[in-house]
Amino acid sequence: MNPPRDQRKMGLVPTVVFFCFLLSGLSSLIYEVLWMRMLILIFGSTTFAISTVLTAFMGGLALGSYLCGRFIDRSRHPIPIYGVLETGIGIYALLVPTIFSSLIPLYQALWQAFHLSFYLFSLMQFVLVTLVLILPTTLMGATLPILSKYYSYRQDKLGWTIGTLYAINTLGGILGTFLSGFFLLPTLGVRMTTFWAASLNLLIGIIVLLLVKTGKVQEKVRVPVEIEISPVTAGGEQLSRVALMLVPFGFGLSGFASMVYEVTWSRVLALILDSSTYAFTIMLTTFLVGIALGSYLMSKAIDRLPRPLLAFILVEGTIGASAFLGLFLFAELPYLFVVLYRFLSDSLNLIFFSKFLLAFVVMFLPTLLIGALFPLVVKLYTPNLNRVGRSIGEVYSLNTLGCILGSFSSGFILVPLLGIQKSILLAIALNFFLALILLLASPYRVKAVKTPLTVAILVATLVMGLSLPKWNPSLMSSGVYMYVRFVLDLDRRQLLDRYTKDADPVLFYKEGYTSTVSVHKSKTSENVYLKVNGKVEASAIGDMPTQILLGQIPLLLSRNHENVLVIGLGSGVTVGSVGTFSTKSITVVELEPAVVEASKYFSHVNH
Repeated sequence: MNPPRDQRKMGLVPTVVFFCFLLSGLSSLIYEVLWMRMLILIFGSTTFAISTVLTAFMGGLALGSYLCGRFIDRSRHPIPIYGVLETGIGIYALLVPTIFSSLIPLYQALWQAFHLSFYLFSLMQFVLVTLVLILPTTLMGATLPILSKYYSYRQDKLGWTIGTLYAINTLGGILGTFLSGFFLLPTLGVRMTTFWAASLNLLIGIIVLLLVKTGKVQEKVRVPVEIEISPVTAGGEQLSRVALMLVPFGFGLSGFASMVYEVTWSRVLALILDSSTYAFTIMLTTFLVGIALGSYLMSKAIDRLPRPLLAFILVEGTIGASAFLGLFLFAELPYLFVVLYRFLSDSLNLIFFSKFLLAFVVMFLPTLLIGALFPLVVKLYTPNLNRVGRSIGEVYSLNTLGCILGSFSSGFILVPLLGIQKSILLAIALNFFLALILLLASPYRVKAVKTPLTVAILVATLVMGLSLPKWNPSLMSSGVYMYVRFVLDLDRRQLLDRYTKDADPVLFYKEGYTSTVSVHKSKTSENVYLKVNGKVEASAIGDMPTQILLGQIPLLLSRNHENVLVIGLGSGVTVGSVGTFSTKSITVVELEPAVVEASKYFSHVNH
């Protein structure tokens, strides 16, 4: 289906503004990767940094879209507001590194006053960082309702217009994520990357405001063509008010599930790809590619769909089904990584490309479907063009509010409490629940649509519950990204056997707040070893000289060792080594509580 003819020829100025929105998405995701990189130094944890950045981003987007949507429909001059917002984002972004640095004395004062636990201290940091980032992200969130108001002039083409806007902004986000992770940060560093991203926002603001000042922006580019649709009618469907109210709230719950997927997938893929900034960039880029493409493809079809509510229900159910299939793919990822490494290991860039492929295997289909939801919800929930800004602000803010709760809950509550696999299952169940509730509230005839689909959803849920794949701790903590050279000659069966029936027994396995920690007992010796995200960090035999000397050498060279600080507990051998000296106090700093539990398995060597 081709875009409407009059939208293909929309003129130079609207095209320039459209391109500015692409660049705006680019700069926004550069900030996301940048701020995540900075926050790792604050939290000491990739998981908490990701959860905090996602929560702050989504919170600001929700607040900005909601507040802007309340007034933008009354404004006849949306474009100057857009230019001012982009300028404000750029100015504030330049200040963020300085603000982060100024928080350090506050962290120190709060720690000295209350001596909070690691978890409570991280929550305190989370609140402070979110307050810092809420302003620029709120400005970012206000841009979509503004440009939706500017570009929407035909009710029957609304789905195409908004879906394309959303897709083009997300495409910019894809470029920003990729460039920041692989080129800007490694080449320019944090400060210069911040400068260039902020300069891009300032440039967008200047371009837009100059267009306004020169009179080239006509605020009403076209006379809106209204097609009257009653409040209980959407996309040609006669919907009950209950069904119409459930759509935006369902979109919010879907946002919750989407963020649970993103955080949990990042934890799983960190076991296969590693937990570096590059791996985060790969995962975020893949996630955004699926969303952008899904939004674009649905925007081309949405205005001709006879039953958009039925499409929404089917998409929700299919998201859950595809995410469930992903659980079976996790066990294959180590072998797929080995296969790709055999052919692509001659080039670092090709290795990165192989990691993209693995992320696509798990994430692409669900994220494609997640991206398709936004045009559907806009079509269902926007009765006329007089309230397009408000409608989009409301549905976008509800979705991002769900994303806030999802990103926070998955990082700080669900994964530590339920584990990765059960957290994914919770999100899958939520997708099926939404599909079922919307189906029961829909106007479709029972015999023709409702009964078969209801039975299909219930049967699919039952089948998934009975066929849940077994989570193998040895396989998931294999650390193939580190030890791939030792298994290059193994075929699939041999590799699986190595990490299943032939694997060293797992004494301890826990998916903690920040990483996955495991302890293994060698079959061929008395060695016990500790893994963090699949990488061996300590052992009872091979690493003993290093662990002992890390504590011995500094104290042998020090004149005063009454009070000792050890950073990182690991197996506890270094702390035990320090304990052989005459000291008054030993303080140990360890980020991951699961490591403290795991260290008990080394009591025979750490004393």
